[in-house]
Amino acid sequence: MDFYNSTMPIRADLESSHRELIEHWSRPGAWWTASERLAIVMQVRRARDINNPPPAWVPASDVEGLVGDSGGLPAKAIDTIWRLTNHPGTITVEWYKTIVDDEDPSSISPAHYTELVGVVAQANSLDRFTDALSMPRVDLPVPLDGDPTCETPDGTMMRDHWVPTCDTERAQVIRALSAVPAEKAMMLRLCETQYMDIDAMAELTADHNSLTRMQVELVAARTSKLNECLLNDRPHDAARSERPHPRCPGVLRSNRRVWGRRRRCPTRTAALATRRSDVGRRAGPTRGNPR
Repeated sequence: MDFYNSTMPIRADLESSHRELIEHWSRPGAWWTASERLAIVMQVRRARDINNPPPAWVPASDVEGLVGDSGGLPAKAIDTIWRLTNHPGTITVEWYKTIVDDEDPSSISPAHYTELVGVVAQANSLDRFTDALSMPRVDLPVPLDGDPTCETPDGTMMRDHWVPTCDTERAQVIRALSAVPAEKAMMLRLCETQYMDIDAMAELTADHNSLTRMQVELVAARTSKLNECLLNDRPHDAARSERPHPRCPGVLRSNRRVWGRRRRCPTRTAALATRRSDVGRRAGPTRGNPR
C-alpha cells in the first residue's frame, strides 16, 4: 500500500523518508515521550491551521481556547511550538531565555528545547509538502510505550549556539541538533531527499533528480529568502572555561565569546531556532530576529 494516496508521481526515496519520519515520531525521544512528541506534532498542525494566529509577542498558552488539548505539554513548550511555526523570524535570545528559565515551573530545559525544535521543523516540513500538493496530511501513529533515554553525547557543551551542542565536524547548521543525535540524524535524512545528501554539497555541477544543481540552489535560495532563513558563521576565541550545566546532565558550559557575519542558509533547518544572533527587524513590542 502506498504511503501517499495520490495519483501524482511521488519519488520513492521521498516517500520512504517520510515513512521513516512518522515511525520516528512514534518512538520515545531523548527528552520527550512518544505521546509528547506526537502532541508536539498535533500542536504544529493546530498552529498552522488557525486563520488568525496571535502576534508573536502573545504566548499561545495565554489565549483561552486556542491550543486545545495540550497533550500534557508544558506551557512554554506550547508557546515555542506556536512561535516557531507561525513567527520563526521573531525569535531572540531574550525570548529563548524565558523558555528555559530555571525559575519558571512551566519552562523546559535546553535539551528539551533542542528536541522540540527538531520535531517542530520536521512536522512543518512534512505538512507543508502535503498541503502544497493538496493531499491529505499523513495520519499520526500510535505512540509506543517507554521513557525518554535522557542520553547526552560526550563532549556536549555550550558553544556558538543558544543550546548545548557537540563539537562535531561540518557546518554549524549541522551542529544545531547535535546534542540530540536522533533529531540530527532525521534532519540529515530529510535533507537528503528534500534537498540533497550533505556529502554531495561540494559537487557543484551534479544533477539532483530532475534538477541541475543551479536550479536546486535557485529554488533553495528563494525559499530561504521568503522564509527569512538566515545563519551566522562565527570565529571564536580558544580560551573558555567549562562547568556543568544545571539543567542538562552531562553538559558543560563554556564562556566562549563569539562574533560573526550573517549569510543566507541554503536550506530551512532547525538551526533557525538555535542560533546565537540578536539582530533583526522589530516585530511589535518584541525585537524580531531571524535566528
